[in-house]
Amino acid sequence: MRAMILLLAVFIAGCSSHWVKQEESGATLYLKARDATSVMFYCSLDGYTPRRVDESRKGVWRVVVPVDRECRYFYRVDGQVVIPPSPRREFDDFGGETCVYSPDRWGLGGEK
Repeated sequence: MRAMILLLAVFIAGCSSHWVKQEESGATLYLKARDATSVMFYCSLDGYTPRRVDESRKGVWRVVVPVDRECRYFYRVDGQVVIPPSPRREFDDFGGETCVYSPDRWGLGGEK
């Protein structure tokens, strides 16, 4: 039992967190992945073409999408697909999930 609790604590500590900040210039998506060395972003707006994500500060990665357009997206962190927590997710055509950015879900001008 104690080993199970320890394993769960390690798993939770290693999980990524995710948030969005909307501004007039675009919606900035932030992904916290402390130990990542490479983060790629895949988005429906550009046909899921891989886009390198910038590390804005140690362990926090950021990418900007249009603030007024809905899109589906996911990340690849050090080669592994990551679907971070988000207000809305959908199943894709391949049996996996994608996040959905929707301007009305996040609320213009705020953070969640």
